[in-house]
Amino acid sequence: MTTRISISLPDDLAGELKAHKDSMNISGVCAKALRKEVDLRKKVSEDTQSLRGTIARLRAQRLEHQEESQEADFLAGGAWAADDADYQEILWFAELREAGTSEDIGASVWGGMQELADTYQDSIRECEYDAALYWTGFMAGVLDVWDRIRAEVEAK
Repeated sequence: MTTRISISLPDDLAGELKAHKDSMNISGVCAKALRKEVDLRKKVSEDTQSLRGTIARLRAQRLEHQEESQEADFLAGGAWAADDADYQEILWFAELREAGTSEDIGASVWGGMQELADTYQDSIRECEYDAALYWTGFMAGVLDVWDRIRAEVEAK
């Protein structure tokens, strides 16, 4: 069974087709081209749908890695604040928080605390961490320690 449809062609193509009208099955050529295009679009749609599972799996792995990373980074920041940081270094992180620059903490740390950044850059590379994500967790750990001890440190 076949269904008749009408198609619109540019005038120049329609003119050229008239010269080949008797030697060409125009309906067959159009049907073949349309079948090829429809099949291609169907395949792209099916491929996209079949990748949904891959996308969901990789997204879940990325989020799990971020959570694990942030926890480890938080602990590293807390340990640094408790064991190695001096008062001015901790204040620097507190000032970053107050200034609202924690969104771009990676650039802030690399720019303002070169020694600290140099100390931890190998850890970041070895673990394939996203530097901004690393420093966000690290800063949260530093500030957690600071928030718990600040009142006593600054007591007269």
